[in-house]
Amino acid sequence: MNHWGKVDQDDIVRARNVLLASGRRTPREEADAYRVLAQVSPAAYLPLLAKALQRLSYDTGSGKGHASALALCEEAVAAARSIDPAEPARADVLYDALNTCQRELYTVGRRADGLAMRAEMLAISRAQAELSGDPVVMGLHEWAAGLSEEGRYAEAADAMSELVAAILPDGPRSGALA
Repeated sequence: MNHWGKVDQDDIVRARNVLLASGRRTPREEADAYRVLAQVSPAAYLPLLAKALQRLSYDTGSGKGHASALALCEEAVAAARSIDPAEPARADVLYDALNTCQRELYTVGRRADGLAMRAEMLAISRAQAELSGDPVVMGLHEWAAGLSEEGRYAEAADAMSELVAAILPDGPRSGALA
């Protein structure tokens, strides 16, 4: 897919220069460059944009998130969802973006939205586990924690039982959790 006509050529050159420069670039410069290049070549740059936005959402200097962290996380999720479903890495990129965003949603008190993202994460993980044949489904622990926090204890217990059954394929005496 080529959108050369929609993006200013100077912006494309500047974005590529930022990424190719030998000096250190800031997370903001990197995200801005990927925003431009994702319009030109989505297949190549949308996964990189999603990861750059996740990095930008976290301010390592202060040890806490930006005021705009949630908006950046939501933009990362939107970028990850825009990746072609046929792309093999899409599920991993989307899972990571959802995971970052759900944490931020819980931080700002939007628990229902965070739980919805955890449900989407679980659906992605179940599909990946089914394809790979791996019995362990990522995200079950987070899903169970979210259900428990909402007072849905029976569902949380079922999710944890599923996780324990996958971790201990030979039963509780196999020593896998020791």
